[in-house]
Amino acid sequence: MKTKVTLAALLLSLVFAFNACKKEDDGDDDPILTEDETVYQLITTEQLFAYQGDTSVLVPAGNSPHGTFKLLFNQTAWEALGSDGKLPLGDTFPEGSLVLKDVIRSGQTRFYAAMYKQPASANATEGWLWYEANLDGSLLESINTKGAGCIGCHRGNANRDFVNSFDLH
Repeated sequence: MKTKVTLAALLLSLVFAFNACKKEDDGDDDPILTEDETVYQLITTEQLFAYQGDTSVLVPAGNSPHGTFKLLFNQTAWEALGSDGKLPLGDTFPEGSLVLKDVIRSGQTRFYAAMYKQPASANATEGWLWYEANLDGSLLESINTKGAGCIGCHRGNANRDFVNSFDLH
């Protein structure tokens, strides 16, 4: 009998503990973030560092589809760069690296083009999630496309982990 009472008390305390931990329902269901939304959130909230410490607008060499831009890195990517501000030839960025272009038109950022290093993702191509979005987060290139609109140009630069900007500027 003592065992049944102890088990009942334990079960009751677990039920109370579970209910105490549940989030209070405010009537507003929080959306589950998709990976696209997660990349957008990283772009707009993480501390980013400018290419070679310079926030100048870069003009691409050749026929870059992005046009002029500012090149930015999150802390993880920044720490992989050499003293010249570039990823050393033959090196790769660590997982969690974010490389971002703020694409500039008429002096203002018009959209984001990003690469996020996440090799284990089913959406990764060459270890990267490829993403483009307008400033409001509306998609131009979803990570679900696996870089279909990006990888054709970027595959030509495997020597710097598929980031073309280092060799074009």
